[in-house]
Amino acid sequence: MKGIYITPYSPTKENILVVGPISGDKYQEIPFPILSPDPAKDKNVYFVKYPIYVGANRGRGQVYPTGEKTNNNLFASTTAGKIQEIKENGKNIDITILSNSGDIKT
Repeated sequence: MKGIYITPYSPTKENILVVGPISGDKYQEIPFPILSPDPAKDKNVYFVKYPIYVGANRGRGQVYPTGEKTNNNLFASTTAGKIQEIKENGKNIDITILSNSGDIKT
C-alpha cells in the first residue's frame, strides 16, 4: 500500500492512529503490524494492556501529513476571515470576505 500514512491523532493521544488515505471499497480490513520486545531475549520485559484505536482517512478533503491536499480541496482562500456574502455573477461566483484585520475582500 504505497502513499498510505500512519500518524498519531495528536501529540497527547499517541495511542490513536489515523491511517490513510485509503479506498474503503478496496480495503475493508487492514493488517496492522505491532512490534513488541521478545521476552526470551530480555527477561526484564513486561507487557501491559495498551489500547490502540485506528481511524481511516478516506480522502474526503483532508490534508496529508506531508501538507499536500487531497483531491477534494479544490479551492483555497488567500485571505483569512469570515465570509460575508456569496453571489452568483453569471458563470462566476463572487465571495466577499471580512478579513481578520477588518478589510473587505472580494
